[in-house]
Amino acid sequence: MFDAVAGGLVVVVFGLAWLALIVAALMSIAQSRNYTSGLKALWMLAVFALPFLGTLAWFLIGRHSHS
Repeated sequence: MFDAVAGGLVVVVFGLAWLALIVAALMSIAQSRNYTSGLKALWMLAVFALPFLGTLAWFLIGRHSHS
């Protein structure tokens, strides 16, 4: 019983952490001065369509690039 509860708690914590990263990526995209509004919309679409890859790509590539 305890293992199931602990496992569920781990899943919830990681899920909330990932949700926080997605929200942080979206806020970072919105505040970016490196991109036009059209390119920002494409980045946001990437984050929504591919939550794992889009968020990862933004933090590794997009945040430091210039349009």
